[in-house]
Amino acid sequence: MKGNKELSLQYSDLAFDYGINSSGAYYNSYILLNEINTLQKAYELSQSNFFYLSRLACDSISQGRWLDSQKYFSGIKLARYLAREGASFVYDSDTDISKKGLFYLSFARKISTDPKVSYELGRALCWKYNSFTKGETLINEALMKDPKNPTFYRELGSICRRKKNYSKALSDFIVALRIDPNNYWTLIDISTILRDRGYLNEALKYLNRAKEIDPKIESAYYVSADIHKKLGNINLSYNEYQKIVELLPLSYSTRYNFGVFLYSLKEYDKAITQLTMSIILKDDYIWSYYYRSLSYEAISKFDLALADMEKVVSLNPENESFLNRLSQLESKVSEASNNKTKSH
Repeated sequence: MKGNKELSLQYSDLAFDYGINSSGAYYNSYILLNEINTLQKAYELSQSNFFYLSRLACDSISQGRWLDSQKYFSGIKLARYLAREGASFVYDSDTDISKKGLFYLSFARKISTDPKVSYELGRALCWKYNSFTKGETLINEALMKDPKNPTFYRELGSICRRKKNYSKALSDFIVALRIDPNNYWTLIDISTILRDRGYLNEALKYLNRAKEIDPKIESAYYVSADIHKKLGNINLSYNEYQKIVELLPLSYSTRYNFGVFLYSLKEYDKAITQLTMSIILKDDYIWSYYYRSLSYEAISKFDLALADMEKVVSLNPENESFLNRLSQLESKVSEASNNKTKSH
């Protein structure tokens, strides 16, 4: 009886009164009452039911009953389950959920030598908890156990790049590419380091390989466009954006990035067109409104710039820089209105 708990409990009690002691009846009782003993009875009647088994294990863990959870996990690998659940929890914005995920991953590592567990824990420590030294140690530990895993090398490359150790980062990415030559993200990672170190033409070669593997990978076109712009080839840069818009015409991000590029070239009307398309495709993406506001302001359409900035502030009302910009535009609109009144 959906939405009527009291009536559902009455029917559940009637089922038991009439001797209907099936696993399904006990499970329904568990859903209604949240009493783990009824779930245990459901499992005892249907011990081949993996769903009941995993639900019992999960509930036992949630209640801190680790010994019980290991008993229920007799038919599955506890560490892998914990690693999977931990990896899904640890990046949550809710602090308590994130800490629960970290606890799962830490416990999984204590009971398992699986390198993937060390990798997931190390990755979480780096990117969620900003503990790069400990995280890098754990990922290196995983790499020692599985030295041909390209994912581990890519992660170490990202960490080294974050620490500005670009030579080591490039080395890790190149090893990852040798193991997995068709991973376009590795090619893009290599190209961005080469670009940032000034090896622009070499970077373009890697980006061309990435596009051959997946012609619709947006980042490859954006990095290529940036390199052409650095080389002074504005037309080639423009062409890169045109290509990705043609390949993905309904992607808000392609339109947004093209709009920002056009804004940087001071082609404000064209920028407004692309940013408007981005807003049509995703009407809550704050930066499309922000850059359209800048574009309107650049051509002195202050009222339209203000309207877009009001939308930006409504989406993020606590950002001080947005509030300051809104105030500045309000002043400009007021000033423009006063000048218009005086002229008449």
